[in-house]
Amino acid sequence: MSHYPQPDGRQKLVVIGNGMGSVRFLEQLFAGGQCPFQVTVLSKEDCPGYNRIQLSKLLAGSVDLDGIALKSAAWYQQQGIELLMGEN
Repeated sequence: MSHYPQPDGRQKLVVIGNGMGSVRFLEQLFAGGQCPFQVTVLSKEDCPGYNRIQLSKLLAGSVDLDGIALKSAAWYQQQGIELLMGEN
C-alpha cells in the first residue's frame, strides 16, 4: 500500500486476486459505507470473482457464469473499486 495520498486524500489499496477471500474482504471494507481507501483489484481472471466450489456446475452446464458470480462488475463500479481483469 502506498503511503502517498491520492488526489482525493485517500491512500491507495491494491488487492491482488479476486477469489472468495478477496471478495469477502472487500465486502467488509465497504460494509460501513465510506471506505477510507482508493481500492484497485487485480484479477488474473477475465471476469469478476466467482464461487469456485460451484465450478463443476458451470462446466456441467447447469448454471452460467452469472449464477456463480460473487459480485457483479456493477457492484465494483458502485463501490468505486477499480477492477482490472485479465491482469497477470
